[in-house]
Amino acid sequence: MAKTTKKEEKSSFSFTKIGDILSNITKSVPVIIQTEVREKKFISTGVYLLNAALSADMLGGGIQHGKIFTVAGDSGTGKSFIALSIARHAQKSGMGVIYIDTEYSIELADLPKYGVDNSPEKFKLINGNKVEEINILLTQLLDSLKEEKVKRGDIEPFLIVLDSVGQMSSNKEKEDLISGNIKVDMTRAKALAAMFRSINIDLGYLGIPMVVCNHVYLEQGSMYPQEIFKGGKALVYSS
Repeated sequence: MAKTTKKEEKSSFSFTKIGDILSNITKSVPVIIQTEVREKKFISTGVYLLNAALSADMLGGGIQHGKIFTVAGDSGTGKSFIALSIARHAQKSGMGVIYIDTEYSIELADLPKYGVDNSPEKFKLINGNKVEEINILLTQLLDSLKEEKVKRGDIEPFLIVLDSVGQMSSNKEKEDLISGNIKVDMTRAKALAAMFRSINIDLGYLGIPMVVCNHVYLEQGSMYPQEIFKGGKALVYSS
């Protein structure tokens, strides 16, 4: 009678082993693997109904840490007022504020009128409107903070405000004007898209909230024109 042997059982490759492979990959590729469920944190907008619309919580909600919140509208509709209201509530929760003013419309002396602490320890006001320069500023800042987070384990969150995208220019637009050429700048929208692509994931990793003010305009060539953002759709996708 022929001898029979029991077939060796083969174990399937389990999903838990994927974690070991990913951990080894992340040693050479700078990607982030989330291993913990993080508590959602919010900053009040100062408007209960807006808090509820954004987070389904009137009193404890608002804009979420690590996300981009965009407030858009025509001139004079209160975009900067809402941004300053959020800045005030961020400071009340112990956060600092970096305010990038592209319109040169914010004065440090006026901030206390809005309840905002203008001391250097709590508020940094930056003026500039070239999209390339602001992109470098934010990208290098966030990149440095990522290194600090790796060293220290965490960083204190703060608020970034960009007011506004609608008034941002580009290096090419300035060069054309200096040379006496009035042209439509096709590079600005691409530069803005590159900026938001660059910073979006870093804001999420660091847990830094960002408020962006933007202008709107009526699209052309449509029977029923709609209001759309200035500077392309990149901000719509990132917000």
